[in-house]
Amino acid sequence: MVESETKQQRRLQIIEEARKLFARYGLKKTSMDDIAEAVSLVKTSLYYYFNNKEELFLAVIRYEGQMLINRLKQEIDRYESPQRKLRAYVISKMEYLKELVNLHRLTKAAAQELLPLIEEERQQFFAAEKKLVSDILEEGSRKNVFKVIDPELITMIIINCLRGLEPTILLYQERQLNKSDYNAMLDVLFYGVLKA
Repeated sequence: MVESETKQQRRLQIIEEARKLFARYGLKKTSMDDIAEAVSLVKTSLYYYFNNKEELFLAVIRYEGQMLINRLKQEIDRYESPQRKLRAYVISKMEYLKELVNLHRLTKAAAQELLPLIEEERQQFFAAEKKLVSDILEEGSRKNVFKVIDPELITMIIINCLRGLEPTILLYQERQLNKSDYNAMLDVLFYGVLKA
C-alpha cells in the first residue's frame, strides 16, 4: 500500500527534526519524547510513523545518504569535462560531509548495536557512490582524457582514499581541510608526485 502524501510529508518532517536532535545530542541522549515535542506530536503518535528510535535514526542516515548522493550528482552535472566532474565529486563530497553529522556520529557501541541495519544502508550508499565515480571514469576513458585500465579498481581506490580522509575532516579540528587542500590532493590523483 502506498503511503498517503500527508503521511509522507509528516514522516519527512519527523526525519528532519530528528536529524537536528541527533546531530545536537547524539543517538543515545535523544529521546522519542524530544522528537515528538519537536514535531508537535504526542509520543504515542510518533510510533505511528516509526516503530522505535533506532528505526528513526536509520531513516535519518538514509535521508542524509540520499542528500549526499543528490548533491554530488547536482555538482557533477554542472561540468562537461570528466576532469572537472571528478574534481566536483571530490570537493563536494568532502565539503558536504561536514554538514552530515549523523552519518558519522555513531558511537562505537551504537554502531555495533545497529550494524546489521546500518550495513544495508551503507552498502546502498556505496553502490550509488561507486556508480557516480565509475561513470566519470568511463566518460574520461571514452574521451581519451583518463587512462583507466581497470575502472573498478580505480573507482575503489578513489572512494577509499576519500574515506581515509573523512576522520581528518570530521574529527580532527587541528587540520580542517579546505578547497585548496582538495585541489592539491586531486593534482596528486591526476598527475602523481613525479616531476614532469
